Amino acid sequence: MAKNDKKKVSRIKVKKKIWFKVIAPKLFGQKEIGESYLTAANKGVGRTLLVNLRDLTGSPRDQNAHVTFEITKVDGSILRTKTIGYSVSPSHIKRVVRKNTNRLDDVFTLKTKDGREVIIKTLCITLNKVQRSTCSSLRLKLQELLSTEVGKADFDAFVGNLVSGKMVSTLKRVLSKIQPLKGVTVRVLQLKKEKGKFSKVVEDESGLEETTEEDQSEEVEPETEEDLEEDVEKEE
Repeated sequence: MAKNDKKKVSRIKVKKKIWFKVIAPKLFGQKEIGESYLTAANKGVGRTLLVNLRDLTGSPRDQNAHVTFEITKVDGSILRTKTIGYSVSPSHIKRVVRKNTNRLDDVFTLKTKDGREVIIKTLCITLNKVQRSTCSSLRLKLQELLSTEVGKADFDAFVGNLVSGKMVSTLKRVLSKIQPLKGVTVRVLQLKKEKGKFSKVVEDESGLEETTEEDQSEEVEPETEEDLEEDVEKEE
């Protein structure tokens, strides 16, 4: 007798994904900065987004800077964020550096008024070639000024002063009394705790596609001052 074999049908359960709006913190007017395609809103907590500063301020002069946000909580169908970093694009740095000038790169680890440790990478460019003693004086004065600025404000307030350009203008005005400067730039501002833990964000036609640190096979080592010197040589 022929056996009545029943066909086995495998059913794969697929969770439905929906779009969740990502909102900037109060510092940037709670603007919508993107969308995330997730099965559940809480899946987005801990992920980061890199946003062009021009999209936040509307000013063309801010197109060379980026702000990093981290999703911290869920508010219904909205993902709330906090600011954790700021950076200037390397291509812009290359354009402002010219021959017959001195480029002074420095790294400082400082503490804000609310007790958060931040890593600040700065760049100063002189108008002309100067002696080493002058460069040393500029570095010492820059560290003193930054320590004061960071120490008297919490992290969000410091980011606000940096984005508005007030802090950089103050630094350039004071440092130019020692030696005329072409420019002073904060290349990178980053919370020390989040260093090396940023997830990558790729923008494509379908929206924002994130990968968390669990998806990365290699652990990112924190940068040291020696690493910074190597980065500077590569950029030059």
